[in-house]
Amino acid sequence: MDENDRVRFPFPRCSTISQSAERRDKGRVEEEKRCEETEERRADEVMESHVSHRQRRVEIAGSDTMLQPANWYPLSKTMAEQHAWEYAKESGLDLVTLCPTMNLGPMLQGNVNDSIMFLINLLKGEKETIQNVIHVIVDVRDVAEASVLVYESSEASGRYICNAHHIRARDLVEILKRLYPHYNYPKQFIDVAHDMHVSSKKLQSLGWSFRPLEETLADAVQCFSERDCK
Repeated sequence: MDENDRVRFPFPRCSTISQSAERRDKGRVEEEKRCEETEERRADEVMESHVSHRQRRVEIAGSDTMLQPANWYPLSKTMAEQHAWEYAKESGLDLVTLCPTMNLGPMLQGNVNDSIMFLINLLKGEKETIQNVIHVIVDVRDVAEASVLVYESSEASGRYICNAHHIRARDLVEILKRLYPHYNYPKQFIDVAHDMHVSSKKLQSLGWSFRPLEETLADAVQCFSERDCK
């Protein structure tokens, strides 16, 4: 996936996809209209996990796969950005989108989301055997800094992929074991052919940098422990 590629949206919007997808679209449009009405001509869209493994698979799949309930969340991200670009074109709004990969790191919210549960399940050894796929990870704090950067930078334009690390599941577990050896991790890994490469080179050209993966993982696990996440 090239970071300058436009979002592919190969089928008409269907009213049966999900109410959450429709609400996300409406919320984005209302925010863009607010920017226009207040003469705030720069809008920054953060499309969380837009380039995750699941999202990439969904984008290249047929419409039947897109409409499966398990794919409604990434589909809503695709729809939201598509409609944001359409509105920006119609209204003349200066739109910049930030597309992060899987966010890990310390929590602000009170609930456990999919990204956090992914890491918790690794720590708990929820599955003894997992596929040795590539995970693309970025620290949530680096995403926040990137969002401010693309909003404030006069040089920013178009889409920015926000990713820091490509790592196989086995290697990720090995890092966690070194940091926290007493958790019950997956024990077997099934090697699979899996090509996942996304680049944040365009974002880094604006001066963005990211934390080491070990720092992200350590701060995340410490946060889970303090909040007794299960």
